[in-house]
Amino acid sequence: MAGPRIFWLTSSDRMVSSSGERSALFPGEELSVHLTRSLRCQKGDRFSFCEPDSGRVFAGEVAGLSPLSLELVLLEKAQSSPEESSRCRFSMAIAPIKGDFLSQTLSQAAMCGIDRLIWLSTDRGVVKWDAEEFSRKKGRMEAVIREKSQLAGRTSRMSLESPVTLPELAMAPDRSFLFFDEAASSWISEKPWWEDVLSEFAGKAGNRELVGLIGPEGGWSNRERDFLKSLPKDRVFSGTLGPLILSAEAAILSVISFLGIAGGYYRHSSLNRG
Repeated sequence: MAGPRIFWLTSSDRMVSSSGERSALFPGEELSVHLTRSLRCQKGDRFSFCEPDSGRVFAGEVAGLSPLSLELVLLEKAQSSPEESSRCRFSMAIAPIKGDFLSQTLSQAAMCGIDRLIWLSTDRGVVKWDAEEFSRKKGRMEAVIREKSQLAGRTSRMSLESPVTLPELAMAPDRSFLFFDEAASSWISEKPWWEDVLSEFAGKAGNRELVGLIGPEGGWSNRERDFLKSLPKDRVFSGTLGPLILSAEAAILSVISFLGIAGGYYRHSSLNRG
């Protein structure tokens, strides 16, 4: 990709309302450097901007270069509707794994449209993160999410959750799970078992969340399996990813891809039908 499809506005970027839906933008140092030095912007050049927390999207045109300023126009049609924002979220819960895989996981999740990335504390996890370790890494993780979201043209922020156990994760009654079990023996090649689940949940309104579960490199413990089995059947949907055994890295990237992309497709389809 040549550069960001959209730029996220931050607290360092100053926006001054002028009239109606128009505003003047005076970019902070980071955005100014990117626009002037990396992209060599000129008067009249146009870029897209958004506020990822509010969902507001703007079309911007460079109005002046010294100092750099842009005229913004609010694009109402690009904002998320109340119906869309109340639809089921598609999230991932994964156990941290060893090696330099963090950046790739964050990049894939942000660019595929995952709503929330939750870190799991598991019985057999080789890598253990506590709240302090998560806090130490959070700034770097958020920087990766921002960069990749801008490249993908994403206007919403993927949230990060500090490490929790499965029982803690399941405390929210509106949270259901796709349990990808490497020990599962059944595989129906005609149709992926998760397709109907995604389609069904995409049409659900309210504060619902469907979370893809990927265990640690050492696999799920019997205690964790028994806990998932103890949950109501309408909250846990389980099966294998396919006839082949995948590494933790391959499983994570596979589930992120189809959960984010297919989940988003079904969610938009259900809105169009409704």
